[in-house]
Amino acid sequence: TYIDEVKRIGELRPDLKAGLHEHLCDMSNRLLFMVAPAERQVLQPWLQNSVAVRSVRPEFAAIDRCLKLEFDPNPEELPNLYDGGYSIHSIGSFCHAAQVLKDLAVRRHTGPFDWIFSSAAAAAHMFRDRFRTFLDPRYFREVPESEKQDKFSNTCDHLYYRDHFGIRYVFNHHKPYEKKDAEFFRDAVHALQTDLDSRQPCILLHVAKQDEPAEDMQPLWDSMIPYAAPKSIMVVRFEVVDEARYLTEPVEVVRHTEPGIVEFHLPVLSQSNGVHFTDERDNRRLRRLVYSYTQIALSRMKLITA
Repeated sequence: TYIDEVKRIGELRPDLKAGLHEHLCDMSNRLLFMVAPAERQVLQPWLQNSVAVRSVRPEFAAIDRCLKLEFDPNPEELPNLYDGGYSIHSIGSFCHAAQVLKDLAVRRHTGPFDWIFSSAAAAAHMFRDRFRTFLDPRYFREVPESEKQDKFSNTCDHLYYRDHFGIRYVFNHHKPYEKKDAEFFRDAVHALQTDLDSRQPCILLHVAKQDEPAEDMQPLWDSMIPYAAPKSIMVVRFEVVDEARYLTEPVEVVRHTEPGIVEFHLPVLSQSNGVHFTDERDNRRLRRLVYSYTQIALSRMKLITA
């Protein structure tokens, strides 16, 4: 629980113990950055009042603080605070999740979900099944030109996930029935499972489709319990709104379950084209959200596992 975590941190840092309970709602500056002064020092110049998070739990004051970053986290200009000893992966439901991690330069290697169509329910099956069905070539079906909605993609169906989860064109860009792409996905699955079977913190980003059921997130978490790594699933569900709502509505934490699912509602001005929003302001907002939350989550998991 949250209180147990505070006690744990108090044991690690006795000099902070007296102030911890007084500042439970201010974990960002008064806890996480106090135990990591170097990180606090490089972040401080960019901490400004801008996008806020309306929290459903007091401890998300940390996210509220860290989302007040009125800058675009450009990995070429900002210090890289992802200092190793962690992994960050996308887990669908389409390419947008992988692209934002690529933009932030925090993807160490490609994962199996990066460039496919999926869903939380389908991902849960893949994790429970350890990707055996996903990699089984008996289910690969090249999509005929007459069935494609886009002649430049919609390359291959996965019959199991099409028939059981209603997902067309799982392999939108690849040909897993060919040796090169088959090896690509085997390597991607191996990289993800190696990280999840390790004991290093792992953050998994899921950009949900707008019609994706919220109740599918808990089975996704349950499917990952057997993996050893400390985990946090970050779910981002965006909603296209008008300018007035965009300027006044905060990014909102709409779901937080112990120990590991955090779901954000992200107001945006434009639709996703699959990898980016068409309005650059939305891309900046998403990058700030992902960058800020992963900093918080990694810091917390490193403290707990220290």
